[in-house]
Amino acid sequence: MDQCSNGKKEKKNLLEQKALNRPEKVESKTEIAHGRILVTGGTGILGKKTAAELKKRGWSVRIPTRKIPPAANCISGVEYFEADLGDSIPSALLEDVETVVHCAAATSGGKEAHIKNSINATQNLLLAMAKNDIKKLIQISSIAVLESSAKTGCPIDENTPIFKNHESRGPYAWGKAESEILAKKLCESLGITLRLIRPGPIVDYNAYKAPGRLGRKIGIVFVMVGNKEDRMNVCKVDTAAKILSSYVEDFDLLPHVLNLLEPNPPTRGELTRILLSERSDLKIVVRIPFPILWIGSFVAKGVQRIIRPKKTLVDLYSAFVSERYNIDLSIEVLRRYCL
Repeated sequence: MDQCSNGKKEKKNLLEQKALNRPEKVESKTEIAHGRILVTGGTGILGKKTAAELKKRGWSVRIPTRKIPPAANCISGVEYFEADLGDSIPSALLEDVETVVHCAAATSGGKEAHIKNSINATQNLLLAMAKNDIKKLIQISSIAVLESSAKTGCPIDENTPIFKNHESRGPYAWGKAESEILAKKLCESLGITLRLIRPGPIVDYNAYKAPGRLGRKIGIVFVMVGNKEDRMNVCKVDTAAKILSSYVEDFDLLPHVLNLLEPNPPTRGELTRILLSERSDLKIVVRIPFPILWIGSFVAKGVQRIIRPKKTLVDLYSAFVSERYNIDLSIEVLRRYCL
């Protein structure tokens, strides 16, 4: 209980300081000529939307990509630069860059893919930033890296520590956690100012894909985990893009760490219905209640101990269960910049 109280006290102090000393409504600065922003992961769902939002606000945007996309998939007026961040960073990539918005990360594959495209990419980028004297980094992590509310006894907030055994949550959460730890360490040693944003599962209702915590598609079947009435905290991609762009514009005024979640989360049933309306190939929905998942996860961990005793156990229950969050800070930032 003391830990919860301390977290609330720190949050209140943060809100009272300069971070949110802003007018009630922040207007876009579209008529002002801005400098250049590097948006990594700019061909992905969040990076692309953020790059478009920054361009709309008058910023010059550069996107590194392993392969230049076809013109039809490019954002008009945005510069695309061929580079693989997991291998090396050409010095020309960071020329005239003021701030880096680091959205790039592996979204699939095993541990090796996440080492290269999440961890190594972060290290290479930060070392190149220091070499080019770029001092502002906005690092996109994930809410999935944090310790569970069941473990801490408190709703998850910005003071919640990173889950110690984060490899057990799968390659994605592990890669994000390791990248966040590395970014904090390198920014401190290299003199780079860090702003860390941990969005909930990103949802684009115009090109909808089910969040990973909702369930899994198996052929024509969608396996939904949890009760239909359970609410699942997500973050709309448009919301995230606006907040990231606001961080670029008001870098020194916004919180150093922000867990970005929507104030009125949808239910698992609502998210499943949206998926079914978008995917005609899905014919059947099978629901697995959390108590059943917990039992299955317990059994699966026992099997893992037998067949791969030296490997980290994957906890299926933690990968799907809904969490308790304190989103006071997220609501305050959203109220001033989006709502």
